[in-house]
Amino acid sequence: MKFHDLLKQYMDRIPCTSRELAEISQLSDATLSRYRSGARTPDAESQELENLIQGLVTLSKNKSGKDEPLTYEDIKTAFTQALPISGVNKDLYASRLSLLAKVLNISNLQLAQKTGYDPSFISRVLSTERIPADYDSFTRNISDYAAEVCKSVELKDALATLISVSTAELEDIKQRSNAIYSYLLSRSIPNDGKGGATDNETALKNYLSKLDEFDLNDYSKKIHFDKIKAISTPIKPSGSKHFHGVEGMKQAELSFLRKTVLSSSTDDIWQYSNLPFDELASDPKFSKNWMLGLAMVLKKGIRINVIHDLNRPFSEMMIGLENWIPLYMTGLITPYYLKEEPESDFQHLIRVSGDVCLIGECTNRDLSTAFFYLSSSKDEMDGAIKRQKSLFSKALPLVDIYFEERENEYAVFCKEEAEELMKRTGEVPEDLPDNKNLFTNITITRYGNRTVVISKSNAPEVHFVIKHPRLRDSILALYE
Repeated sequence: MKFHDLLKQYMDRIPCTSRELAEISQLSDATLSRYRSGARTPDAESQELENLIQGLVTLSKNKSGKDEPLTYEDIKTAFTQALPISGVNKDLYASRLSLLAKVLNISNLQLAQKTGYDPSFISRVLSTERIPADYDSFTRNISDYAAEVCKSVELKDALATLISVSTAELEDIKQRSNAIYSYLLSRSIPNDGKGGATDNETALKNYLSKLDEFDLNDYSKKIHFDKIKAISTPIKPSGSKHFHGVEGMKQAELSFLRKTVLSSSTDDIWQYSNLPFDELASDPKFSKNWMLGLAMVLKKGIRINVIHDLNRPFSEMMIGLENWIPLYMTGLITPYYLKEEPESDFQHLIRVSGDVCLIGECTNRDLSTAFFYLSSSKDEMDGAIKRQKSLFSKALPLVDIYFEERENEYAVFCKEEAEELMKRTGEVPEDLPDNKNLFTNITITRYGNRTVVISKSNAPEVHFVIKHPRLRDSILALYE
């Protein structure tokens, strides 16, 4: 039985209304409506699912009368079995599959030949352009083939390191297949005391792997960047417009990019948002149009200054940062973070470019309550610029990025940082050894425990200087 059918069955059995269930489960009416219609399902490990189960249990106890009330265990088991495996994060899945293929030296063509899928489909899964119709069957076929390939001691050791189990657990081919299957589909690999990785470590490995593999030339060809035409007859944006809800947010974001591109101004874009983005990211049409809009902005030579919202689970933060890697590589992105995120029941969005601004807000991370105001009027622009300057005055650099044209500046930084390290601790910079053989295009250098530098050797050559405590310490932890 599908999740939405099971939910309806429970609600009819209690019985209860959508309003009652939404209120007691602390879910928005819009979210529960999507669950009931089948348009959306909660993640099996999410707080939303937990709240929903507890809400059903409470209502069942209050309304059961002589009937036996529903139990938490029964509802949890039924819901878990009904939730589709396709709820897995496609970015995390693609990163893990890419790492697996690299470690075991498996090509896309080999995967296609042994699993019965077209090579172009495998490539699109790895680039997150496509998802398998049946993740379970797709993953099982790949796991069986990978287990068959992984026969030598060297490959078993490499696989054990990747998926964070002991080599002894990979001796039997069925054990290997099951371990690979769990690695690809699991959202969290628990630390079992035998060297098992945490979900944070896995997310960080995926981020570093994507950085290692990224090729700006290939990416530019993929999005046809050379064919994007710069606007030859710019216009002055005018007027104001209001937007509401999730769909309104999508329209507002795309309208802001469109007006920025059409404007004659090439002033920087300044942007910040701590609104939830999962519903936008799950819409492939919006994601494609949004990336195209950003590509047109970059084609125009406009620099983007962005404050990333890091006040979220580490693994989710790393997945979010992965999506910005292509933009970082253009050299036109300057990332920041806030040391102390605003604590409020309200979440905010602000976008300011040369001739247009976008201001938005929602309550309790519920996009159904969101409203947005897009404007080009002088008074509104002045107000938005004051907000932007106040916000960015509190922001700190998330990553300092040195491209080839800043080679001299980077050399000065390295000299000064090394001298400071020697003065402080008597130590010298250290290139961290890649004993796990996961990377071919990046080197990680530590300057004590204060600074980490990720250097990418080509496509393009670039150095990322990281001092943010959470990122820096997580990277260093991989090498302890």
